[in-house]
Amino acid sequence: MPGPPQGPSEYTRMMAAASIPGTGGPAAPASPGFPHMPQMPQANMPAVPQAHVPQMPGMAQPAIPRPPAPQFAAPQPPPASALSNKLLLGILGLLMFLVGGLVVFLLTRH
Repeated sequence: MPGPPQGPSEYTRMMAAASIPGTGGPAAPASPGFPHMPQMPQANMPAVPQAHVPQMPGMAQPAIPRPPAPQFAAPQPPPASALSNKLLLGILGLLMFLVGGLVVFLLTRH
């Protein structure tokens, strides 16, 4: 079982480092609407180091195969005959609706 922690915790060290000028990120201005609310310090994450693998002389670095980029074709407009068929169906539907309305009007008039 581990004993009691020795020294300040990571959180305490982080807060102490953020309060020292020049070590933390730029301090956010205090919000005018809530003067009693303290601002949270901005944490700066260290950059991830790049792994460097030493090269042996006379050994070529293996090539990493990359899949080809997908080719997307632009959408093609419908042929003129399909467009004219839709227009014809729309006109016929409108005429049928008007004829139906005329029939209902004549039936209710008698």
